[in-house]
Amino acid sequence: MALIFVSYRRLDTQSATGRLCDKLQTHFDADRVFHDIESIEAGDDFTAAIRSKIAASSVVLVMIGRHWLDAAGPDARPRLFEPGDYVCLEIATALERGIPVIPVLVEGAAMPPASALPPSIAALASRQALEITEQRWQYDSDRLVRQLETLIPSKHKRTEEDTATPGQTLLQAIVGWPSDFVQLLIYPRRHLAALLKQPGFVLRAIVFFALSHTAAAWLFVIEELVASVPMFVLTGAPFAVFLLLFVLVPLHLSARAVGAPSHVPSTMVMLGYIQSVAMVLVATGIAVMWAGLTLGNPDIGSELRPLVYTDLPVESRAASILKLYERSVSGPYLAGFALAMLIWFFTAVWLLVAITAFRDVWRISWLRAVAILMLTAGTLFIAGAFVVFAATL
Repeated sequence: MALIFVSYRRLDTQSATGRLCDKLQTHFDADRVFHDIESIEAGDDFTAAIRSKIAASSVVLVMIGRHWLDAAGPDARPRLFEPGDYVCLEIATALERGIPVIPVLVEGAAMPPASALPPSIAALASRQALEITEQRWQYDSDRLVRQLETLIPSKHKRTEEDTATPGQTLLQAIVGWPSDFVQLLIYPRRHLAALLKQPGFVLRAIVFFALSHTAAAWLFVIEELVASVPMFVLTGAPFAVFLLLFVLVPLHLSARAVGAPSHVPSTMVMLGYIQSVAMVLVATGIAVMWAGLTLGNPDIGSELRPLVYTDLPVESRAASILKLYERSVSGPYLAGFALAMLIWFFTAVWLLVAITAFRDVWRISWLRAVAILMLTAGTLFIAGAFVVFAATL
């Protein structure tokens, strides 16, 4: 069960924290908001218990009051710098695991600079803070709730979605495809995590996968070179599924090899979403380049067809196609080529960001994430080399 973990210091923000937690428990359910370390049973390992609660959390709220930074212990030393300080431990654990951390400023507090924080939690200073003032308590706290709803569905919303029939889920997935696609483009990590929390997430992912690859196939198609456009689009689906499984198997096995809690359905869903968006972007780049060629030479399609479907040797066909390409190069093509390069560069950057969603969901360190990536890439390289070698036999 996803948790909202609230980190606070009693002598600093106990009243404000209690008031906010009452609201969160009403909105999200009491058992989904953890804010009292006294609920850890006597005899439990304190550090292990805190890490366990953090690991089960979808977001950590850090309540910061006016004395959060300078709160001192019996020796007058700032508590944040004391070994075993629970607030520092909570924040450091969340940052280490890549769990979203939201600083919540109350009672007129300011965001502390990184230089004033212990090295283990210095990254907290770069997190976007949200201020809750006494004068605008309702508005500010409602704004925080709306932000949390992107990570954890509310009790009311969860009840409505849980009662949806497969038909309703299917319709919602079809209607919501454009919105999901845009949100994945802008917020890949956050939206992938949110999609996994939706009821019927596998069915939704299948619909998204089918619609995205259909769109990609239509962008890929060159009408002059195919016998049937609909048939070309339909035959793209088996290839898309094969490509998904080709990457899924080594990714899952690599994750399990390094101890990551990879679950086949959720891993397949995330990979399917990532592959779908990437294929549409790649196909868009190709469509833009082809549009540039046709603007420079409107007859390129009809001229290309006999060169492709001919009995001439491959070398002769390649030479003829190259000459046709050189005759078709013009200003519109160069503009299309430049735009396609930008699209593909964005795709590469987007993929690097999107694949970090696996680390977020699995709650693993960067070291293990890199190990999984290297194992998966190595396996795919070996498998690809074997396929190429077998094809040449």
